[in-house]
Formats: sequence, C-alpha cells, structure tokens
Amino acid sequence: MDYKILSEQLRKPEGEFGLQISAQMNLHNAILNRWSFKLLAPEPNDKLLEIGMANGFFIRELMEMADGLHYTGIDHSPLMLQKASELNADSIEDKKVKLVLAAAKHLPFNDNSFDKILCVNAIYFWDTPADELAELYRVLTPGGKMVMSFCSQETMRKYPYETYGLKTYAMDDAALLLASNGFIIVDMSEDKEPVTISGIGHDDVKDILLRVMKPI
Repeated sequence: MDYKILSEQLRKPEGEFGLQISAQMNLHNAILNRWSFKLLAPEPNDKLLEIGMANGFFIRELMEMADGLHYTGIDHSPLMLQKASELNADSIEDKKVKLVLAAAKHLPFNDNSFDKILCVNAIYFWDTPADELAELYRVLTPGGKMVMSFCSQETMRKYPYETYGLKTYAMDDAALLLASNGFIIVDMSEDKEPVTISGIGHDDVKDILLRVMKPI
C-alpha cells in the first residue's frame, strides 16, 4: 500500500480508487456521522451546510431528522460531487438538496446564509485552518451552531497515512483553534466507538465532537 497515495485519495478522491475509498468511508464513518447528526440537532426549516459531503451517502438520513430542511453540501472533488448528485437526484430535483463544487476556504455563499454547519472528518485536510474557519464563521447566522467532528490525534497517529499531509488534533487543541477564530464552545466530548453486531465501529477509535456557536 502506498500511503501517500491513500492520503491524497482521502483528501480528494479521484478515479476508481477514489470510488473504492469513498465507499469504504461510508462504513468507517457511520458512527461518527450519526453522533454528529444527533449533536447538530436539526430543527424544522433549518438551512444546513455540510463541508465535505463526499459521495453523499448520509444526506438522506440527515434530511429525515426534521421537516422542511434545506441542505447544501460542498466538496472539492468533482468525482464526489458527481456520485452525491446521482445518489440524491430526487432531493436535488425537489430543491431540498443543493450540491456545490467548492473548497471550504472559498465558500460561494452570502454572509449569514446557514443556521447550522456540519463538518465531519474534514479538519485534517486544512493546511491553513484559520482560512476555512473564517469562511465558516462568515456564512453561519449569528446564534447558529456548528458541529466539528473527527478522529482524535491519538487514533490518527496509529494510521501510517497520517504522516502524509494530515493535520491531527487533540480535543483541547481543536477547541482552542475554534475559540481563537471567534466561535463559542457549547460542548465537546471524546468517546470510543462501540463495535456493533454488524461490525461497524472500532473499539480502538476515539472520536471528538465539538459543538460551537457564532455569537449573536
């Protein structure tokens, strides 16, 4: 296994290998996504933004959490945009879901556009995270909430690909980063994933979840 290539594919999936990786991530990220959805707690008619929706496998599940939700997802991989568009074609046609090719540091949205923002396993790939966080802060409404979730630094350092351009964080470091970029920390937790009957989850994986707010 070429771990440099694997790291590059995790950052921006391309080609057949990128499709394989994204399909595997649907399984590996299932628990963290569902924990993140619960913490995000969408309310009826919320305007949601997801950073790095990948192949869009979990969009339908998120949209079922409240009535009248409006979802926008961005990803900088054309391949992921294509696959997510195919998987969520009905919701896109109904104008409940909008998918955009974009990077987090250059969001093509007006200020104060979204009530809630979801960011699962994206922070590792931000070379200058203050740039991305400034954009997320800009497009979030005053009083709006954001959930930032990712595998802990302790967990990530077990993976050989971690050394190839990924930034990893302990919980306190991530909280300090968010606070120093204007967000108010609402709550944060670090938990081990359970192993389910279906085999989803890993007892040696610790996930970090932070919920933050833009000041009113």
